[in-house]
Amino acid sequence: MLLTFIENYIIFSLLFSRYMRGLDNPIGLKVGPTTLPSELVEMIETLCPTIRDEPGKVTLITRFGANKVHALLPPLIRVVQEAKLQGKIIWCCDAMHGNTKSVIVGEGTKEQKTYKTRSFEDVLGELRSTFEVHASCGSRLGGTHLEMTGESVTECTGGPEELQVRKYCIMYKYIYIICIFFFVSSFVRFFAMKCM
Repeated sequence: MLLTFIENYIIFSLLFSRYMRGLDNPIGLKVGPTTLPSELVEMIETLCPTIRDEPGKVTLITRFGANKVHALLPPLIRVVQEAKLQGKIIWCCDAMHGNTKSVIVGEGTKEQKTYKTRSFEDVLGELRSTFEVHASCGSRLGGTHLEMTGESVTECTGGPEELQVRKYCIMYKYIYIICIFFFVSSFVRFFAMKCM
């Protein structure tokens, strides 16, 4: 089964939400700085009206940016807890896409190009902050979204090799990305129940 991803801004399309409701696949809902706590439970229940009977079917994929997690994540966790959905949904952190920045290489020349990148320190910072917030709210982070390749690319700068933007134009290229999700046992149980 594939995990179907949904951006939070398209959720209220009536036709789309009816279509998604009919899928047996697990659903990943991306939530970020524009997600309103007052609308989150409604989005979850619109996508999966039977969420209380299907724990693990909905994964909330947070992507805030390293400097916004402490302010924006706690209200979302609280509304999920108040709706008694804790343990029914899975929280996942996508620190890769929450920290994307545009970098211009060769500015003012004919070879000027814009690349997307992210700072390794920001990615790690968002992940650490997300763990801290979940722990302080009595919640649990159930997964993380990582992108990896064996190719020589510079999608992230900094890190152990201290990659810099000036090398970016040489090492950047589009590649197929392997997305890895590590989920806690509730996700595994969801698949096990669906396969029985």
